[in-house]
Amino acid sequence: MKVSTLMILVFLVVQQVYGQKDTTWYDINWEETTREHAAFYRPSPQPKDEGFWIEDFQYKTIGER
Repeated sequence: MKVSTLMILVFLVVQQVYGQKDTTWYDINWEETTREHAAFYRPSPQPKDEGFWIEDFQYKTIGER
């Protein structure tokens, strides 16, 4: 009984770790870059209705580093 409970718990934790959101970082020209050089970012698309919801955000004020 304890082993099966432990297996279920491990499965759920691993699933949460791999299910984390990925973020794509963009520079001022909307080219992919690292977080350190980013001006904008986009979290991974979220399923909505029969498509996906995509949002872009400004990460830093232009010229700020």
